[in-house]
Amino acid sequence: MKNYVTVNLPFSFRGKMFNPGSRINLDEWMEKGSMPCFYTHIANENAIDIYSHEYDVMMMGTLEFKDAEGMAAEFIQNGCFDREGFQVKWKQNSKQNDKQNELDKRLYNIATSCMGQTDFNKNPGLKNALNEAYQLGKKAAQPDT
Repeated sequence: MKNYVTVNLPFSFRGKMFNPGSRINLDEWMEKGSMPCFYTHIANENAIDIYSHEYDVMMMGTLEFKDAEGMAAEFIQNGCFDREGFQVKWKQNSKQNDKQNELDKRLYNIATSCMGQTDFNKNPGLKNALNEAYQLGKKAAQPDT
């Protein structure tokens, strides 16, 4: 599931209320290496010049986070977003996914070279059997405690 969050930034400027916001794909930003500066991102999404007095006033406002999807929902409480906590968990999940993808590639290579199978979708039991055999081998290789 993808990680999305809606961020709004209500503020008053020259006697008018503004409520610019943005729907942000957090996965997209994390894959680039870091989270956005939410203030600058909202300004860009809402055509607010970052060299304006309006932007300066907007920067004094409080970000409001809502409508989160995916794992991001775990990190929003009372309209606040635990950015650091989300980043840590996202990176942990990413590493686990990388390991699983590597294992899937190895299982696929075994199925192809030993059994001529080229599509696990046609035979999901084969993938499960190979995965169980891998887990048993991994368990057997661990010393008894």
